[in-house]
Amino acid sequence: MDHRIIVLLAAFVLYRILARIQQKLALAKLARERGAQPAPWFPSDVVGLSTFKALTAAAKEGTTLDLSDRWYKEHSKTFWKRTLMSDVINTCDPDNIRAMLATQFEDFEQATTGAYGILLGRGIFTANGATWSHTRSLLRPQFTRQQVVADLASSMEVHVKNFMEWVREADGMPLEMHDMFSKLTLDASTDFLFGESLDSLVKNKPDSHMDDFREQFSSAFRIAQEGLHKRVIAQGLYFLVRPKQLTDAIKTVHAFVDYYVQKSLEHNKNEKGETDDTRYVFLRELAKDTQDPIELRDNMLSVILAGRDTTASLLTWTFYLLARHPDIAAKLREEILATYGPAGDSKPVTFETLKGMVYLRGVINEALRLFPPVPLNMRRANKDTTLPRGGGPDGLSPIVLPAGTTVVYSVGAMHRRPEYFGADALEFKPERWSTGKSWTWEFLPFNGGPRICLGQQYALTEAGYVIVRLLQEYDTVENADSVEKDARNGGMPYRHMAMTMWNNSGVNVIFKNSK
Repeated sequence: MDHRIIVLLAAFVLYRILARIQQKLALAKLARERGAQPAPWFPSDVVGLSTFKALTAAAKEGTTLDLSDRWYKEHSKTFWKRTLMSDVINTCDPDNIRAMLATQFEDFEQATTGAYGILLGRGIFTANGATWSHTRSLLRPQFTRQQVVADLASSMEVHVKNFMEWVREADGMPLEMHDMFSKLTLDASTDFLFGESLDSLVKNKPDSHMDDFREQFSSAFRIAQEGLHKRVIAQGLYFLVRPKQLTDAIKTVHAFVDYYVQKSLEHNKNEKGETDDTRYVFLRELAKDTQDPIELRDNMLSVILAGRDTTASLLTWTFYLLARHPDIAAKLREEILATYGPAGDSKPVTFETLKGMVYLRGVINEALRLFPPVPLNMRRANKDTTLPRGGGPDGLSPIVLPAGTTVVYSVGAMHRRPEYFGADALEFKPERWSTGKSWTWEFLPFNGGPRICLGQQYALTEAGYVIVRLLQEYDTVENADSVEKDARNGGMPYRHMAMTMWNNSGVNVIFKNSK
């Protein structure tokens, strides 16, 4: 071997050794300055293969969140765990979550940029730094405009009526809620975003070239989400997880959104968008600020994910709970009838009236607490830094994080901790939200800090409207799942985790009128 190559290799090895020593000295100094102590390690093998196998098996079985909850119960609220040579901090401590999302926001960045980027590109869920700030500035005005929330109820009514047709045709037979609500929120989202609903719920619709396109998109979007979850599990080796099924699904999803992006760009260019259609269309407004088709596609995909999947998850779990708690469903219906009256003789359902419904807010908050649509999330330290809790024998001291450390935080586990929500933390109790007690960082269904969900009010208004209209029409929400199915997994439902969470075995409900 050429002696120059040997010298270069030796210099590189020496540089890495010195860099490692320098980092350890810097971390030790940081620990002394901030009174940090080591956090506990969860048992694993040297390379973290056992952790990877456990997470992969859980993802396949739809028990990822059960596994995560068990780790927190067996260990502590904050601990290290190794996965495929990546040392990851896991936490469900609200102080640590607040630090990452707010008080030490500048020390952390989105950790799923690489794993999710294959689908979401430079969208708001994957961007960091200046790119994120730019994206946020583009999207924020679209969600703060008064007509977005003010017009939501009237636009939703069309899609809710289509939903009701399926319920009437079922005539007392079960309907699978996740599939139905995914179609409802997809119709509402595409109407709001593109100015043209996919009409997934419309019956006896004339044949259209969009029918196959729609079905392909829905299937591909689900495949893509599950594929991205597997990439996240692989941590730093995510780039190795790129099966053909995933790449094909992503091509289908991109083609679907590209179709609408091109239409909006052409609409805005032709006659400067001056047409008889004066209603608000999200994509057209966004296309006035940027004409980059890739940037528009990336952001539309992020908003579709938030607008369709998270709201569908919230609605599905809400009716899962109401069907198993008929007394709560009856009490909620009483508030709805007292506020709006029965179907057919109803007062307008508006953003303002929905905000004033105390029990409805409690029901929605409990569904979000027990089954948050995004129960797991991640951040990465972009510099040597600390988190405020998790170190030492009592877990109350700060902990040091080297630059590049991934932190997996679980609001799903945090929402179920008895020290925050009492001994009945696993129970569905909407009344807990009208006791005068308030929660801040212990209850975080829409994230927090500068990256808090822009569409929070949109989602809550949409979900509230659907719940009101269904319980105006029907006085009974009946569980149609078998006793055996409910008894599996220790009586807890299988919470399937991809990019969002849904019930892995389906939620079957019957809507009835007793009269």
